[in-house]
Amino acid sequence: MNNNDANREFVVIKDKKYFINEKNSLILQNLGIHSLSELEGLDNIASSVHALYLENNAIENLDDLPFMVNLDTLCLDQNRLKVLEHLENLPHIKVLTAGNNEINSLQDIMTCISLELLDLTNNRITCIEYLDNLLSLEELSLRMNSIREIENLDFLTRLKTLLLSNNEITKVKGLEYAKDLETFWIDNNQLTSIDGLVGCTKLDELNIQNNQVDNVDVLEHMMNLRELHAEHNNIKSLPPLDSFMHFDYDGFSGSFYFSYNQIETIIIDHDIIVGELHLDHNRITDPSWISKIWTSPDNLYISGNPFTPDVDTVFDEFQARWMAGEGNPWNMPRDN
Repeated sequence: MNNNDANREFVVIKDKKYFINEKNSLILQNLGIHSLSELEGLDNIASSVHALYLENNAIENLDDLPFMVNLDTLCLDQNRLKVLEHLENLPHIKVLTAGNNEINSLQDIMTCISLELLDLTNNRITCIEYLDNLLSLEELSLRMNSIREIENLDFLTRLKTLLLSNNEITKVKGLEYAKDLETFWIDNNQLTSIDGLVGCTKLDELNIQNNQVDNVDVLEHMMNLRELHAEHNNIKSLPPLDSFMHFDYDGFSGSFYFSYNQIETIIIDHDIIVGELHLDHNRITDPSWISKIWTSPDNLYISGNPFTPDVDTVFDEFQARWMAGEGNPWNMPRDN
């Protein structure tokens, strides 16, 4: 035994010792564990463990989970769990991840009142419920489940990140109280509208790609948007680009993706600065708006549109301006 291990706490699994590290974490990944009863000595060190990592095992239940008063992080991804019973033994849990299991209900989460992050990606959940007590929750990921409706989020007023990709959702609703929401992923669902986002004015990142959305006028209300993925929808028109594409003078400009839609016209009332703008494979004919875009030519994607013949002249002028230094964003006059 290493002399440094003499005073370190540990569990024994299949006659091998696994020590708590200097960060009070116990890392037990990829060990073929089927039950927590295989962690010999866990009861004795339960109060010393702050983070427990059990990913990539074969755990089927949490029947032998001891009372762990100081545990704030529990990672159970890629096991064989169908329920998350006995979480009441973790009174101060803040981070819980259990993606890639077979969990079909959120009921066992009710007691985790200190939870700040919950990730149940790729399970069998059909309904968002039992979260009313999670008043501290800031990040919720329920990607790759079978959810059909956004509901029961009224009490999650601190929610900043909501990830609902790859479900069966047909409508954006139930976010009236999510005033602090900054990141929202709802790509690969069955949406036709995103009007339910009208109150989410703090959104910084929005992903709606691979739906059937045909109207995005609600973007006009999003003054903080910095990354938008809206590829592969049925969008026919956009609000004026300068109504939702904003540059901050700390040097950050956003990235906006509208590839593979049915957009016919681009409107820009005032010059805008963007990091990347993807408008390829739409139905745009008039290229005149390009002269109001301030970005590197390498970051403006417009191929696959039926532009009028003068597009080459317009784009050549755009490139020339950039090469001459006039495209430098810091040379753009600020609004008074």
